[in-house]
Amino acid sequence: MGGADKFYGRNFDWVDSPALLLFTHPTNGYASVSMVDLAYLGFGDKVNRLTELPLDQRRALLSAPALPFDGMNERGLVVGMAAVPDGDLRRDPGKETIDSLQVIRRMLDQASTVDEAVAVLQQVNINWGSGPALHYLIADRAGQSALVEFYQGKVHIIPNDQPWHLATNFLLSSVGDNPAGQCSRYDTIDQRLSTAAGRLDATEALRLLQDVSQPNTQWSIVYGLSTGEVVVTPGRAYSRVHTFRLDLRD
Repeated sequence: MGGADKFYGRNFDWVDSPALLLFTHPTNGYASVSMVDLAYLGFGDKVNRLTELPLDQRRALLSAPALPFDGMNERGLVVGMAAVPDGDLRRDPGKETIDSLQVIRRMLDQASTVDEAVAVLQQVNINWGSGPALHYLIADRAGQSALVEFYQGKVHIIPNDQPWHLATNFLLSSVGDNPAGQCSRYDTIDQRLSTAAGRLDATEALRLLQDVSQPNTQWSIVYGLSTGEVVVTPGRAYSRVHTFRLDLRD
């Protein structure tokens, strides 16, 4: 957070693959901007030479809107996820089952607040079939945030108790009130935000992401929940920052 502006920063640490910054505006949902890992679109070993393929072989790109890895919509709602150990997710036979990335699309399309996004998550079963178990960190421009986890067969909703919220690749639900020492990146972020009382601008937020990046960080992104500004750098190329904007509306 920097003054009245609010920011959501996120590193995606995974297998090397091209990434797509995608703007969407469905007729029955909110406009949004999101990042997509193109390896998940079924290109196989052709994924690293997409620009060389004829158009008919790029048709799978049309599926990109269904698989956002993080994103922000025009109401200032941001959703991101991170891989975590399996928390024994149990399925309710009375609920629809959807993919762990498709539920991010549904939240971006349908929710304008953290409460509405959490309600979307609670209405479905999550299928981890496209990847590992995940938890979801959700925030809105009113300053509310929640970490949603699936642990010991239950859904755990952990709201922010500070002007900031953070998560890395462990289940906060499994460690209770003692997250220190679980992850060095978590500890670094927590210390930096605590020292700054959560007040970082977009440049400082990106620098923090750089400081906790790893060799397999595929992108670092900062979403401006109050401004609609999106700052992204691919593949740890922090001297090469790209800035975009999503028009926000009330």
